[in-house]
Amino acid sequence: MKRIMLCVALALLAGCWRFSTDVSFTTDPRVLRGTWTGATESACSEALYIPINASMNSSGTRFFAVSNKMLEVFDATNGTKLGGFNLTSATLPVIWSPDGTKIIYLRTTANSSVERAEVNPTTGADLATATLATDFAGTDFNYNNDLTRVAAFVTSNFSGVSRVNLYDVVSGVLIKSKSLTSVYAYTIALNAAGTQMAYSAIDSGKSQIWTHDFNTDLTKKVFEQSGEISFGKPSFFGTNQLVVQFVQQTTNQGPQLGIKRINLTDLSSKDIPVPYGFGARVSADGTRFGYVENDTLFIKNLETNTIVAQKPLTSISQYGSPYGTILSSNSTGSTWLVSGTRVNCSLRAFDAATQDLTPNAKLASDDSQTVVMKFVPTYRDSSSYTLTGTIKVGTNAERNIRGSVSVPQGCSLFDSNNCEKLVPSTSPIQLPYPLTQVHYVNLQYENGDVFEYQVVAVGYRYDQKRVQFFAGNYANGQNKKFLLDPPAAP
Repeated sequence: MKRIMLCVALALLAGCWRFSTDVSFTTDPRVLRGTWTGATESACSEALYIPINASMNSSGTRFFAVSNKMLEVFDATNGTKLGGFNLTSATLPVIWSPDGTKIIYLRTTANSSVERAEVNPTTGADLATATLATDFAGTDFNYNNDLTRVAAFVTSNFSGVSRVNLYDVVSGVLIKSKSLTSVYAYTIALNAAGTQMAYSAIDSGKSQIWTHDFNTDLTKKVFEQSGEISFGKPSFFGTNQLVVQFVQQTTNQGPQLGIKRINLTDLSSKDIPVPYGFGARVSADGTRFGYVENDTLFIKNLETNTIVAQKPLTSISQYGSPYGTILSSNSTGSTWLVSGTRVNCSLRAFDAATQDLTPNAKLASDDSQTVVMKFVPTYRDSSSYTLTGTIKVGTNAERNIRGSVSVPQGCSLFDSNNCEKLVPSTSPIQLPYPLTQVHYVNLQYENGDVFEYQVVAVGYRYDQKRVQFFAGNYANGQNKKFLLDPPAAP
């Protein structure tokens, strides 16, 4: 009778009706014995930031990603890796050549000079190099589409004078200089040829968009609006239009997000509402734009704001937004580069015509390594046991480990109808690891070194209903973990 009353009380408190049982040391599949095998899943960061650089070429046939100082090139039709090379000496930006066949970037040489390099995208082999004649002074640098010209923003905190110097990148020759007032330096952008720049400014409480032609020295205010409106960096698209994303505060409806199109011939403008304004991307020809809303990718016509294609992304992230992100597109907006199902750890290409996504293309920092762990357990008492064993990760040398496992005792709130003997958990275990009915593992290396994974456990996968061993490290923004399967016959 007392046992029944106790279970009733637990049921009222925890929402469960369970029967007490002992964990069998010799038969419970969670007891660590024998050889367990698996692989690391990720060493990349799932923070709010996208990889250092990721871009699709103009034809939409290939894309590259720079992650952990490794540039990798992938086939945009199927996501397979085509090659790559190390970028340890590179400085930003790293871009596709306008024809989409080469990678162009700036790099520091052994004698500390800086080169402009055009290289084979899959091997990194040099195709053309040029040593820069000078190191440009400034606080913000804006390049044209083939890294042949740079607009360097220079300001003086003492005089309040600001200017933009336009240089030939290789020769270092100063082409033109333009003085500016009330400019937002981070919004300065060059057109493809490096002959014009656009920028945002504010004057007398009015937000403005300006252009300047370095060939004619003509400066033109192309848009002005009063009120609380913030502009991003303008971009030149097509032959005569400027596109800029904005946030405008309204009294009744909250902030309005959108894309403003400005016709540079007649200075007419048109606003396109975008639910997540500053996350939108516009194709290079200025005909289409894309954004992600509630984890669904939308591609729209920039002129009519009609949907061209849409696709659920089914993405996940353990940090920040759970939603996928658009990173780039080809020149016409027919193919788009988006984050993979694991945000910031993989990439996919989206074909707007077929509305198909390629499989995940894993980045270098997500390179999987085989993990093999061997365990020999020794019974200690009804709630714990000790173990010795080994661990081998990838090609690293095998290391000896030792530790202990704590068996929870009490009613579990997961799928089982069994009660183990300690305090019940208060809620199901969700991320960062997909295990229930967990036995926590305390591990260290035999020489006393700390085991580098913070969370170590063995339990049941609630999505796959099978036993697995989990180890994860989430310190310093990392997301590094591995999962192991038990031996077929322990």
